[in-house]
Amino acid sequence: MALDEAAKERLRRLHKDSRALLDMLADRLTEQQLSWSRTFSDVGEWSMLVDSLCAYLVKGNIPVTPAERDAVAAVLAQFTRPKPQHEYLDDPAGTLAALNVMEER
Repeated sequence: MALDEAAKERLRRLHKDSRALLDMLADRLTEQQLSWSRTFSDVGEWSMLVDSLCAYLVKGNIPVTPAERDAVAAVLAQFTRPKPQHEYLDDPAGTLAALNVMEER
C-alpha cells in the first residue's frame, strides 16, 4: 500500500525530530546506548529509538533540562497509541513525569 503525502511527511518529521532528540541527548548516553539508538534511527525503527531513549533517561535517572523534556514530549506526541510493546511510548504522561528534570543554569 502506497503512502499518501501526509503520511510521508509525518514519517519524515518523525525521523528528523527523533534523530534531533537523540543528538541533543547523545552526550549523556553510553557508547552502546548511542550505537543502538543510531542503528534504530538509521533503519527507521523510530518506535524502538524513542522508547529505548526514554528508558535510558528514566532508568538511568539522567538529568534533562525543561527544554529537553519538552522535546521528548513533542516526539512522544507524534506516535499513535496504544503501543503496548513500547512501555514508554504507551504512557507518555508517565514517561514525562518520571524524567529527572533539572533547571537550566
